[in-house]
Amino acid sequence: MSPAEITLTARPFDGKADKTAVSTEAPVEVHVVHGSLNELSVRSADGTLVDGDREPTTGVWTPAHPLALASTYVVSARAQGADGHPVTKSLTVHTPQLPNAQVIHITYLGPGDGATVGVYQPIVVEFGAAVTDRAAALTQFTVSATPATRAAWRWVSDRRVDYRPEKPWKLGTTVKVSGDIDGVPLGGGVFGANAASTTFTVTSDVHAVVDPSSLTMRVYSGSKLLRTMPVGLGKPGFRTWGGAMVVLGKARTTRMTSCSTGLACDTKDPNYYDQLVDWTVQLTYSGTYTHAAPRDGLIGRANTSHGCIHLTTADATWFYSLAQAGDLVTVDYPTNTVSVGNGEGDWYLSWTQWTAD
Repeated sequence: MSPAEITLTARPFDGKADKTAVSTEAPVEVHVVHGSLNELSVRSADGTLVDGDREPTTGVWTPAHPLALASTYVVSARAQGADGHPVTKSLTVHTPQLPNAQVIHITYLGPGDGATVGVYQPIVVEFGAAVTDRAAALTQFTVSATPATRAAWRWVSDRRVDYRPEKPWKLGTTVKVSGDIDGVPLGGGVFGANAASTTFTVTSDVHAVVDPSSLTMRVYSGSKLLRTMPVGLGKPGFRTWGGAMVVLGKARTTRMTSCSTGLACDTKDPNYYDQLVDWTVQLTYSGTYTHAAPRDGLIGRANTSHGCIHLTTADATWFYSLAQAGDLVTVDYPTNTVSVGNGEGDWYLSWTQWTAD
């Protein structure tokens, strides 16, 4: 009787980068004659077993997740021959190392691991380049919230996608996020190249409402009003953004310059400024903060800022000590509303708008 014969074939990578590489999705075909296959395994260079499934009728093994780029794998097969003797065979393959123009990295996944945040905190994922196949990217992310919370992803731009609950997270919720795009085709011959994960906890339910008509800011914890404070907003031509803005972070002191916001770089310009500002809570990427404004003697009576929310030093210190990332500040302007991507303006959209295609 004849001994078993094993044939192992891996699908080659369809690209010019490396003619000897195999596809990251590459099924491995396993065929046995004069015997039957007893065992098939695929392991990474460090010996880790790769998850996958073999279709018995075709002999094709497919990885559960695309193989990582620039990596080596060993395929091992063991068959029992018709002659009663075992036969083994192995095949070493490698995936392509692609040029920078053909890879996309997850450059940010937030909030950061171990963070404690407010109930309005969205999950934010940013990529190093535009993603063509958005569906392929999103299928590689998993979100687990305890307790379970209805939520959905929405693309904010071709490089950023956010995940927001329908209603604010419940206090005490723990959220775990993981995404692995390594080796995943993302359209146009471009592949994902890394993985990221984070776990955060919801510990604050602070939100503030700014009323431009009365120049006040009411600060709540849940439904309980904690404090009503006078404010100063943006003067004519520099109206403060309207809408719902998630707190991005805070700093004891922030250097604010008109040049950094593209407002004025000429020191002779009447709108030029370069100053250190205390007790700052950031609301937008474009430079909207709540902060102490001791030089503003018109707080609560008139608007004199370049778009920030001016507070007295006492009120700014108090709000700074209370606020944390994921809290919410809403400015009741019906126009000049903040864009979702200018910080984390996710809550400006209704749930119907958020989930619309």
